Amino acid sequence: MSTSSINSAISTSQALFGKLAATAAASAQSMANYRLQLVQTQLNNQLNQKIALLQSQADDPTVSILEQQGTTLQQQLTSYDNAQGQISQNGTLLNDILSQLGTMANAAQAGDSATFDNSLSTINSDIGTLQVVTFVPGLQPDGVAPLKTNGIGVGSSASYDLSTQAGQTQAVSDIQTAENLLQQMLTAGRENEQLTSSVTAALQGQITGISNQVSTIQSTTEDQTSAQIATLQQQEQTEYHLIELNFGNISETADMMTSVQSYQQLTAATAGTTLSILTGNSDQPALMVAAITSPSTIGTVSSSSSQSGSGATGQIISTSA
Repeated sequence: MSTSSINSAISTSQALFGKLAATAAASAQSMANYRLQLVQTQLNNQLNQKIALLQSQADDPTVSILEQQGTTLQQQLTSYDNAQGQISQNGTLLNDILSQLGTMANAAQAGDSATFDNSLSTINSDIGTLQVVTFVPGLQPDGVAPLKTNGIGVGSSASYDLSTQAGQTQAVSDIQTAENLLQQMLTAGRENEQLTSSVTAALQGQITGISNQVSTIQSTTEDQTSAQIATLQQQEQTEYHLIELNFGNISETADMMTSVQSYQQLTAATAGTTLSILTGNSDQPALMVAAITSPSTIGTVSSSSSQSGSGATGQIISTSA
C-alpha cells in the first residue's frame, strides 16, 4: 500500500472518529440535561410538599381560642353599642317631651287651649318615636315601654275646660305628675348611657388586646415558618447542585472524547518521524490518540542495497534505551 493511501485512510479515520466523538459527547450532554430536569422537578415537588406540611402545622391552637373569645366580645360590644344609641335617641325625645310639658303648663294657666293641644300633639308624636331599649346586662328599667303603652297621662284641653280655675288646676297637676315621671326616666336613661359607655370602652379594650395577642402569635409563627421554609429551600438547592456536579462529570468525560486532537500541539516531534504522523506536526495527517508517551529513541528509516542486486527495501530499525 502506498504512503498516500495510508495517509488517506488515516485522515478518513480521524474525521470519522472526530464525528463519532462529537456525537457521543452531544448525546451524553443531552441525556445529562434531561435527567437533571427530572431531578429538579422531583426535588421541587418534595420541597412544595414539605412547605405545605409546615404551613398546615403552623396554626397555633391558641389563636382559634382567642379568635372565638374576640368574636363573643364583639357580639357583646355590638349589643351595648346598639343599646347606647337607642338610649341617646330616647334621651333627646324625653327632653323634648319635658319641654312641651312646660309649654302646656303655661298654656293651661293662661287658658290657652290651642297651644295646650299643639304641645300635647307633639308629645304624643315623640312618644311614638321612642324605642324600647334592647336589654343588655346592667341596664335598669327606663320606663319607656310603660310610657308607650299608657301615654303621658295628660288629656286634651277639652277634658279640663281650661276656661275654669278648676280645670286649669287639674291640668297643671297632671302635667306636674308627667314631668316627675319624665325626670325619673331621664335619670335612668343617663345612668344607663353611662353604663353602656363604660362597658363599651371595656369591651373594646379587651377586643384590642386579644387582636394584638393574635397578631403577635401569628407574626412569630410566620417568622418561624418562613425561616424553616428558607432552610428547606437552601437544602434543596444544595442537593440539586451536588447532583448537578455529579452529572457534570459525565459532561467532562464527553468533552475529553472530543479533546483528543489537542495532543496535536505536541510540537517536539521531528518531521518525517512516526511521532510526527501521529501528532500531525508534518504535512501528513495525524492519527487520533488519547495520549502519547514519547519513547527515548524513535526508529528511523534506512535503506540498503541487496548484494543480490534486487530492488531497495525499507527496514524499521529499533533500538532500546
